[in-house]
Amino acid sequence: MEGARFRHTTQFVRWRDDRDPASCTYDQLEHPVRFDLAEVLTGG
Repeated sequence: MEGARFRHTTQFVRWRDDRDPASCTYDQLEHPVRFDLAEVLTGG
């Protein structure tokens, strides 16, 4: 994820019989580490 959107295109593979659709939320995704781009580009 990048913000509130997928970073790369997504692709449907198959329905999951072992999961209830209501249990599939954004909360289960890992949260990326945030950084200050200006700090990275200037080195400090």
